[in-house]
Amino acid sequence: MLEMNLKSFEDYINKSKTEDKFMLELGSGISTELFARNFKSVFSYENNLEYMMTLPRFDNVEYINIDDCRDCYFSDIAHFMKDADYIFIDNDPKYIKREIVMYYACKYAKPNCKIILDNGLWNIKAQRYLQKRYFCKDFFGMREEGVFTNTIVGEMKIPDYYKKI
Repeated sequence: MLEMNLKSFEDYINKSKTEDKFMLELGSGISTELFARNFKSVFSYENNLEYMMTLPRFDNVEYINIDDCRDCYFSDIAHFMKDADYIFIDNDPKYIKREIVMYYACKYAKPNCKIILDNGLWNIKAQRYLQKRYFCKDFFGMREEGVFTNTIVGEMKIPDYYKKI
């Protein structure tokens, strides 16, 4: 079961009509199971091969290890970002900073793609970047170890005419 902080986010995903949607997950983990249950297909990128090998397998999930090829990471995922209905950013920020991943997600995502950032409070630059470009929903909570966190969903790009000058 997902950690306490993701419970309301889990409800959000469970209630969304995503059974015919494509999820691009950047950072495999506990959330992969949630996405496997709800999405037609999931491409899950992970830089830690040892960790990735411990994760459960699902028929509709393709795990992709990116190891130490950061350049390959962006050239590869940019292609998938253009097709994704949802992009979930939960990568290891020590490997690639989440604000960089967020920049690429916002740049390449199709207009109706939903961009999701996990632990936005711990990755405030990525969260602010998303909030300046999308109308967002926040799902706040507390992890089992008593630490506050959030998951933020960029629901819709903010139209240029709506932005303040």
